Amino acid sequence: MSLCRIIFLALAALVLFTPRAPAQDTMRIIAVVNEGAITQLDLASRMRIAIVASRLQDTPEVRQRLAPQVLRALIDEQIRNQEAARQGVNIPERAVNDRIDSLATENKMARDQFEQMLAQNGIPIEALKGQIRSELAWATVVRRKFQPGIVITAEDIAEARTRIIESQGEPEYLMAEIFLSADEAADNSATEDAARRLMEELKKGAQFSAVARQFSQGSTAPRGGDLGWVRTGDLSPELAAAVRGMQTGQVAGPIRSDGGFHILLLRDQRKSSGTLALGTVDMKQIELQLEDGATSAQVADAADALRSLRSEITSCDDAESAGTSIDAITGDLTGMDVAALPGNLQSIAVGQPIGQASEPIRNEDGIAAYVVCARNLSTSGPTDQEIRDQLVRERLDLMSRGYLRDLRRTSFVDIRG
Repeated sequence: MSLCRIIFLALAALVLFTPRAPAQDTMRIIAVVNEGAITQLDLASRMRIAIVASRLQDTPEVRQRLAPQVLRALIDEQIRNQEAARQGVNIPERAVNDRIDSLATENKMARDQFEQMLAQNGIPIEALKGQIRSELAWATVVRRKFQPGIVITAEDIAEARTRIIESQGEPEYLMAEIFLSADEAADNSATEDAARRLMEELKKGAQFSAVARQFSQGSTAPRGGDLGWVRTGDLSPELAAAVRGMQTGQVAGPIRSDGGFHILLLRDQRKSSGTLALGTVDMKQIELQLEDGATSAQVADAADALRSLRSEITSCDDAESAGTSIDAITGDLTGMDVAALPGNLQSIAVGQPIGQASEPIRNEDGIAAYVVCARNLSTSGPTDQEIRDQLVRERLDLMSRGYLRDLRRTSFVDIRG
């Protein structure tokens, strides 16, 4: 019986995590994966990470809906970790701590504040470290195994450059994905059910990037499912058809494609210029913060409040007073490297008229508008090395997915009630 089907059939027998589970139950083994084991504590810890990161309410109903995906993620993690151990891959503690420092910065906290937040939410720091170490180890395994054999020729680069030039004026889409694999026909129904459950949580306000990091089985999971700017020609016919019918900010899925099911988020769209924007930009951010689990009505009200300021803002000097009028938080984004900005902010940094407020953008803390104060930009086509790096990443992504699929098929998995 396939791995996915085993998980879904066996979950009915699992005792799901509750905050007051008896201490003797926490170390109970609930799954055996080859020579490794997953305990009730492992499931509980990962469940808390998933719920807190995705900004969901911790209720029995939510835990029950998420349990199949959390357990499947833990099983995949065991399989990846075991392969990394067989390959002799060891991730230094420094690299794990660097990633945690980055997470703290993303959440606008000092490291000690971030660890305190984890503790307050019942998340052991070692559980988060284990997840990070697993991601880093798998990336190392894939690079070591496949990258030396990837040959990018001058012809490959020339063809890619030609495609970029020929795409000028065509629509480009800033996409993110959640991918759930269905390795065999028997997996289809259970995997589609899992994708539908995740769609339900996203509609209720779960954060897409966090859900992708916790549950996506695609190679983009560590970066929150981010696919970057793509054209429909870069996608499978099924995904391309879905993207053409989407509006900015919309989530669509599940969409069946070769190998599994996708959930897509369209972050932004633009016309391709065939060039890259290089340089820096100074901007003002005007942000209305929202509480976790904010309703769609609250988000819409905040967006309307920011839009109401647009007629009042004709320069960056106006932004501070305009933000104060609606109790927004304003801040300076000075000397920002355009190439390092998220795609939706890149579009504003490059294309928004100086001194005018942008359309509101949803972010992790709330919703914000941006005013461009100054630009120092040039445009250039991508270098040969940039094209080469992109082609290598694309090939590694495909190889990583196939490698994990093969490991799943040869693994012994025993779910225990």
